[in-house]
Amino acid sequence: FPEVDIGFRPFGHRVVVQIRRVVAKTKSGIILSAGTKDEEIYNGQVAKLVAVGPLAFKKRTTGEEWPEGIWASVGDFVKVPRWGGDRWTVDLMDGDEPVMLAILSDVDLIGAYTGDVTKVRSHLV
Repeated sequence: FPEVDIGFRPFGHRVVVQIRRVVAKTKSGIILSAGTKDEEIYNGQVAKLVAVGPLAFKKRTTGEEWPEGIWASVGDFVKVPRWGGDRWTVDLMDGDEPVMLAILSDVDLIGAYTGDVTKVRSHLV
């Protein structure tokens, strides 16, 4: 999860997450094809919460926190829906793979990871 200026501020109850980047080659040195990387990008469900709107995790009408509280904060690693959100990419200045970002509703976050997110793998169903 490289640091990147997302150039975006979410409104209302929306949040912005940075989707985990896809590796260009496997640990054994096999370079992944563009098709395989593209497929893995859209199957990625591990993300880092990078921005929250002013009404995220709050009652929409009053602005008060939900009784359940705020369940995710900027910097947390979260599980996101495979196909949800409005997604876009931001190119990095070093020429490395672009970073994918997604705008979601706060209620679309599935949960927070508490372990090592580098060990989480997504699978097609």
